[in-house]
Amino acid sequence: MGARFDEWKSRFFEIIPAGAGVKDFASRLPQIRAILNELLEWRIFDPTLGGGIFLRAAFEMLSQCRNIIADRLK
Repeated sequence: MGARFDEWKSRFFEIIPAGAGVKDFASRLPQIRAILNELLEWRIFDPTLGGGIFLRAAFEMLSQCRNIIADRLK
């Protein structure tokens, strides 16, 4: 996922800083939705041609990111 994901994650976490409460996000909701929709448009290509190793690693990285986002939105 590399540099593109790192750049996306950096922009996302600028919008949702650690320690901010849910009330702080109300004014940023349009930005949050836009950047999450951007991520939903991504497609992941598996260069291992069906071995599943790459896709599993991509899933685990996105899952960890989801957990961080969920923690920040609490």
